[in-house]
Amino acid sequence: MAREHANIRLDMWGDGDWRALSMQAQWLYKLLLTHPKTNRAGVCDWRPKRLAAMATGISAADVEAMATELIAGYFIVVDEDTEEVAVRSYVKHDGVMKQPNMAVTMANDWTGVASERIRAVIAFEVQKLKIEQPGLPGWKSERHLETILSFSGVDVKNDPSVDPSVEGGSMGRTTTTATSTTTATHLQEGGALAAPSLYCSRHPAGTDQPCRGCKVAGEAFEKWAAGQDAAPEPREHVHDWFDDGTCLGCDERREDTT
Repeated sequence: MAREHANIRLDMWGDGDWRALSMQAQWLYKLLLTHPKTNRAGVCDWRPKRLAAMATGISAADVEAMATELIAGYFIVVDEDTEEVAVRSYVKHDGVMKQPNMAVTMANDWTGVASERIRAVIAFEVQKLKIEQPGLPGWKSERHLETILSFSGVDVKNDPSVDPSVEGGSMGRTTTTATSTTTATHLQEGGALAAPSLYCSRHPAGTDQPCRGCKVAGEAFEKWAAGQDAAPEPREHVHDWFDDGTCLGCDERREDTT
């Protein structure tokens, strides 16, 4: 079913992440939503020069800078190797799953995506939507959705395999693996939360190059460190005995302590 219109949710203007974007990044996002070549899976050709030609006074470098901002905010996923871009939440917000026929078209369009990573990201979003809204009519076409529902999905918010430049000068290449590389969090002996890594799993010793994964890991470390500073000192338990010999704060009985 060919697209004749695109759904743009009015409530996005109440979203803090959306309003934190620059006007230029918002323009690119809306262009990708409404582009005639964007399919029902939310995937479009990634051709910065062609996208720049959709307005006056914009260069391919401008488009790449805008895309870097959208990637950092998890609005889009770009694979330069396959020249594809995906609007991450397209399936959820465009109403694709409200009609069984459109759900089938979405699954077919997803199958035709060349990028393994983009297919993994879309699969995760579809699987999450099924859990959140299992009553949508589109799930009646489950036989046509079997592959995407069983595919190994990737949560892009926990997968630092894209390294957009903080300067916006280059996009950074996406990998074509469906393996999620999340920042590790460990437990010390006894179950206490240990310090997470200061860097991402691809740069265990750090890197001089811009890396979103390292940035996410650093923020997680700072949050952990702040929590450690705020942790109260352990206090010795003092029994608060009831008349029946039980303690309000533990499982001991008065006779057990004598």
